[in-house]
Amino acid sequence: MTACPVYAGPRSGGPARFGMGFGLPSPTVPLPNPNTIFWGGYGGSLAIIDLDARTSFAYVMNRLAGPMWDARGLGLVTAMWGALGAILAVPVLAILKIISDRLRPLKALGHFLEGE
Repeated sequence: MTACPVYAGPRSGGPARFGMGFGLPSPTVPLPNPNTIFWGGYGGSLAIIDLDARTSFAYVMNRLAGPMWDARGLGLVTAMWGALGAILAVPVLAILKIISDRLRPLKALGHFLEGE
């Protein structure tokens, strides 16, 4: 995907990056993976497609909470990524525990992961 930096006004704090119809990750808009695209709309509607994690998220409200922007969509997408991280963390920690129990230099880590 080709990105082209554009001029950033005083509100955005830095250059924005755009692809073909979507925003791309940048220091101004940090996203969890480099192959994530997004766009938002009036009132806080939001669409995010994470190609690396093979997930997508869309939020459209049926009633505006404020005159211009609503943080509900951002809160929901943050909760989604947090849940995905927790789901992935459990098997990764289990594998790490099994490996650390079997390797002498990592015994202390295995004991720490027991939680006793």
